[in-house]
Amino acid sequence: MSDDIPSPDQVPGAPHPRETVRLFGQDAAEQAFLTAYTSDRLHHGWLLTGPRGVGKATLAWRIARFLLATPPAEDVALFEADYLLDAYPELAMARYGFEERPRDGLALMDGIAEKRRFLGRGGVPDLHKVSEILLNEFRSGKLGRISLETPAMVEQEAREEAERQREKSDKA
Repeated sequence: MSDDIPSPDQVPGAPHPRETVRLFGQDAAEQAFLTAYTSDRLHHGWLLTGPRGVGKATLAWRIARFLLATPPAEDVALFEADYLLDAYPELAMARYGFEERPRDGLALMDGIAEKRRFLGRGGVPDLHKVSEILLNEFRSGKLGRISLETPAMVEQEAREEAERQREKSDKA
C-alpha cells in the first residue's frame, strides 16, 4: 500500500486496523456477532459506535475477514451437490431416491427438499436444511467413500511436484 493514501480509520502511531492481529476491549461485540452468525440470525447491518481508538475499525476488519473466509453453508453444499452429480451421480441418485439424474446441483438440492418435505411457505425449498443434510452426510461418511481428488488431479499434482524437484536440482 502506498503511504500517501489517506487512512481515516487509523489512529496515528498505531497499525492500520486491517493489519492489527489482536483486538482489545471488544469481546462482547465480537461475541454478539459470532452468536448471531452461528444462530443464523445475522442482521444485514451492524452499527459500531464509540470514541476514536477503541477498536471499531479493527472489529469491522475482523468481521469482514471472517465473513469472506467463511462461505455460507448453502454455497458449500451447492458445490458438493454439483460435485456429487459430476463424480458420483449413481451414488447421489441412490442415496436421495432419484430415478433420473438431476440436471445440476441446484436441481438435486431442490429434489431433496421436495422428497424430504423441507419446504417453506408457498412450497419454496428450504435450501438451508438441505445444505445441512448434504454437508452432515458427507462429513459423517453416510454418502460412502468420496474423494474430492480425482485420479487426474492426483496425477497432475505428481507431475507438478516432479517438475518442481527437477527445477530445484537444476538450480543446485
